[in-house]
Amino acid sequence: MQSLIKHISVIIPAYNASNSIISTLVSVYDQSYKDYEVIVVNDGSSDNTSELVEQYINENDLVNLKLINKSNGGVSSARNAAITMAKGYWLAFLDADDTWHPKKLEIISWFFEDDFSLIGHDYQTEVFTDKYLGLKHSQISKVYYSFANILIRNRFTTPSVVLRNTPEIHFDEKMRYAEDHDLWLHLSSKKRALFLEISLVRLSRPLLTKGGLSGSKLKMRYGEMRMYVKASKYRKNMRFLLPFLIGYSGLKFILKIFR
Repeated sequence: MQSLIKHISVIIPAYNASNSIISTLVSVYDQSYKDYEVIVVNDGSSDNTSELVEQYINENDLVNLKLINKSNGGVSSARNAAITMAKGYWLAFLDADDTWHPKKLEIISWFFEDDFSLIGHDYQTEVFTDKYLGLKHSQISKVYYSFANILIRNRFTTPSVVLRNTPEIHFDEKMRYAEDHDLWLHLSSKKRALFLEISLVRLSRPLLTKGGLSGSKLKMRYGEMRMYVKASKYRKNMRFLLPFLIGYSGLKFILKIFR
């Protein structure tokens, strides 16, 4: 790992994101908290995503925005490429079609002294308002989730997550679905995760809708089953639960078909 010189590294994978990448970057550079670097990974886009980011860098004379151009390898590959370059003590993930509330990083930083494996928060799909302007630390409700909590349900959408920059932070590039859930689960097996009950990211579309990787219900369930198998290798008591978890995942798929 390189020497750490910034407090937060913001990681943004981008694939054919020309319609949204600038809005996403603006939401980062509008943050009230300023001690960060930004790493955009252009994951083999066929549009002008890379040119737009370069233009944004030049027009705003940005020295803390890095652009990595690579061949297409998927979102995990893109995030891992940025992680290897990151110089922040913390890693914050954002997708190229989502935006943050202007106080996102500031509010998250209030909790950096807490003991957790990862920290995340709620999301929304509506336009942000000014309702958090006078918010204080004591006014934010927080919940700690254990390994068992996260095993049953992925409670953390990726653009909400911030975690410590350590050598174990790595997305499984063989998984195209549930790869984020897989990492959160592994981290929470060692220390519980912290969830803030406040919406600090605006998603461009609701979760599990057509258009994103999470939109394929069958493949999501397959990714989830693969995650359970992996978990059974580092949590020995999981081996007894594995058949039930596989069945549980299959049942969820069947129920969603008839919804």
